[in-house]
Amino acid sequence: MELEIKRIFGIFAGVAALVSFTNAVLAQTPLGTSFTYQGELTNAAAPATGLHDLRFRLYDAQTGGLQVGSTLCADNVNVAAGRFSATLDFGAQFTGQQRWLEIEVRSDAGLDCGDATGMVVLSPRQPLSATPNALFALNAGTATNAAQLNGQAGSFYQNAANLTGTIPGARLAGTYAGLLTFNNPGNLLQGRTRASERA
Repeated sequence: MELEIKRIFGIFAGVAALVSFTNAVLAQTPLGTSFTYQGELTNAAAPATGLHDLRFRLYDAQTGGLQVGSTLCADNVNVAAGRFSATLDFGAQFTGQQRWLEIEVRSDAGLDCGDATGMVVLSPRQPLSATPNALFALNAGTATNAAQLNGQAGSFYQNAANLTGTIPGARLAGTYAGLLTFNNPGNLLQGRTRASERA
């Protein structure tokens, strides 16, 4: 019997991702790039049931476009009352741009899901919500992410000539308050030690 797909939707475990992220921050252990995808399959208007093979592709457009990352294969996924769940890991493919998920499915026929025989491409592609895209934020605390700061490359912030502005005196409280003078034209740094100040 040929599987007829009537609808599919994606539900992302946003709460679980938030809890995992909070726990990871507390433990100082970074999250990986995987996320949970949940969907619903129907067969002739009835919920599908039993084992199914699924293949997932990530695209940069709802139709056409380019595939982003590799094709993921989930073999012998148990579908109960039409519902299924799969853990997907496309790697670091979420950088803030919209992504769409294309899914292929078939009732399990004893073939490895790497074999496309009998696979049906579901339409339309599913837009991904902000939960997997939030994985991009994992890189925000790393120095290698400096290229994302204000559209500038990391080297921009390593050149002192590009760093301008005024630091209010209140921000220099404590030991160094009033002891430093910056002179931009000659790139001179003048300072006094506590000993010279007392003399």
